Amino acid sequence: MLAGISNTMDPRAFLAALQSRRDPKVGRLMAMRDAARNRAFLRAGMWMAVLSYAAYGVLDWYLFPDVQKDLVATRLLIGSVFLFILECCVASRMRLFYLQLISATAITVGAVAWLLVARQTVFQGDFAIFSIYGSIFILGTNLYFRFKFYISVFTSLIITVFYSLSPFGIPMLGFWAQASLSFFFVNCFVLSLYLSWRMDIARYRNFLSALETKVREKQSKQKRRRLELIAETDPLTGLANRRKVERLFSKLIEDNRSSSGFVAALLIDVDFFKSYNDLLGHQAGDKCLIELTKTLQDVATRNDAIVGRYGGEEFVVICKKDDTKFIMQLTAEFCEKIEEMQIPHPGRSDKGMFVTISAGASYCALDQEPDMSKLIDEADHALYRAKSAGRATFRIYNETFHERENSSFGM
Repeated sequence: MLAGISNTMDPRAFLAALQSRRDPKVGRLMAMRDAARNRAFLRAGMWMAVLSYAAYGVLDWYLFPDVQKDLVATRLLIGSVFLFILECCVASRMRLFYLQLISATAITVGAVAWLLVARQTVFQGDFAIFSIYGSIFILGTNLYFRFKFYISVFTSLIITVFYSLSPFGIPMLGFWAQASLSFFFVNCFVLSLYLSWRMDIARYRNFLSALETKVREKQSKQKRRRLELIAETDPLTGLANRRKVERLFSKLIEDNRSSSGFVAALLIDVDFFKSYNDLLGHQAGDKCLIELTKTLQDVATRNDAIVGRYGGEEFVVICKKDDTKFIMQLTAEFCEKIEEMQIPHPGRSDKGMFVTISAGASYCALDQEPDMSKLIDEADHALYRAKSAGRATFRIYNETFHERENSSFGM
């Protein structure tokens, strides 16, 4: 619900809109949030109201014996008919607005019908006293049921008009008694409407406060995610930096804790990159690293590996493989794909013409509690051996012999 509106509006503009006296968008959000709860409350409330309405028939039976049957029949007929209509509408998933209209109509009809039938009694004194209970219809409409405000106003106004005029049709009451009884109903109407209005404002403000909190929490989370992204991303290449690679390594181990296989760390270094920078300039060097990044990322993605920038012209790759031969194949593929790019390198001190990389790799079985620092140290040693072997090649670290040459690839 929150995402639907905040995604289409700038958060600052959204918060500004919330500060308005009664923003329509906020009102719609509030209605959406409360719709299911209000439907259930309305249904339960109407059942209670009808049962209470019918129960008052017992008093009708004793207070107005001359019209007792008509009064009881009126109560039972109106209550049962409107309950049936309401249940049918609820079953058909009718909108809450129409359910409120039906319920408001039921209250109005129930209140007015009883009044019109009861005033035919000859027991006018009892009728005058008992009609005071008509205020329940007014109070219930405005305070108990959560009707839309204009529905509450219209419904309670109709009931108030009928009940406030009724005392003037009772001759046995003096004028001031009639006026007092009439004023009582008007007073119930005004005060209950005022309370209803204040309660509606309070609900709106509570919802508004909660919504503002959610918006600010969302802003805070977005800002925190942006900061985390900045803190864990190399600004030049867009790759994960060392900090993120270390975090992803820990996650890789955790996700595969019950798996078999090996986890590997590869260190990749661009050959003769200092001379490339010195000869062509740092901007050309940066552009070269960006181009290399694309290829490294493509190879890593195809092989379900993670590549990051380790610093300067060094890159690091971490991956999980079921067999060590796949680690060797992956390391070789990085070297091959970079050389296939044929980026000119005029500053090499060997016979090479293009930018190449050297790589060192190390691996550890998952059941031996791999440590990234140890793997990086071993991969660094293997990288040194690859550099010593003439560059543009790779070596895999071996615990017994420190490294073992596993590649026929080279210049």
